[in-house]
Amino acid sequence: MLNITRELVSKIQSNEKELAIMDQEIFEIEKENLKEVIEYAKQGLPFVPIYEDSFEKDGYLFEEEYFVRESGAILKGISVFKIEEFYEETEEVVRELNTELFLLEDGSFKAYHTTYESYYCEDCDSMHCHSHRVISDEQLINRNNIGSVIHNIVNMLKKRASFLEERKNERMSKLENLKMAQ
Repeated sequence: MLNITRELVSKIQSNEKELAIMDQEIFEIEKENLKEVIEYAKQGLPFVPIYEDSFEKDGYLFEEEYFVRESGAILKGISVFKIEEFYEETEEVVRELNTELFLLEDGSFKAYHTTYESYYCEDCDSMHCHSHRVISDEQLINRNNIGSVIHNIVNMLKKRASFLEERKNERMSKLENLKMAQ
C-alpha cells in the first residue's frame, strides 16, 4: 500500500513539473505571437480616444473627459479584453464593474476598472447612462488570458477587413452607377 502511494505521489510530482515546464513554454510562444499580432493591429485597427468619463442619453454619447499622455496628447487605444467583476440589475438602475485591457497605439497595454450605471429618467422620458474609468494597478496579461487577447485582436482584424471589403464594394458599385449615368 505504501509503495503504491509513493509511486502515485512520485507520478503526480513528475507530471506537475512537466506541466509547469510546458505551461511556461506555451506562455513564451504566446508572448512572441502576441508581439507579432500587436504589430499587425497597429497597422490595421482604428485606435480611438479612451474616455475617463462619459454620459449617454437616448443612445447619444457625450464623452466628457479623455485620458491624456504626459505630452498632453489624448490617449488612444482599443479594448481587447474584458472581465466582468460585478453586475446588478434592479427596477431603478443597472450597474456594472468591469476590468478592461486596452491595446494602445504604441503597442503597450493599459488596464482600467470601468463602472457603468444606467437608469430611466421619468422627467425627460429617456435612458441615462454614465461610465467612469480609473487606471488599474493590476496587469491583465498573464498565461491564463494571453490566448484570449490574441484571439480577440485577430477577430477585430477580421471584422475590420470584412467591413472595409464591404464598404469598398459599395463604393465601387456607386462609382460604376455614377459613371454610367454620365
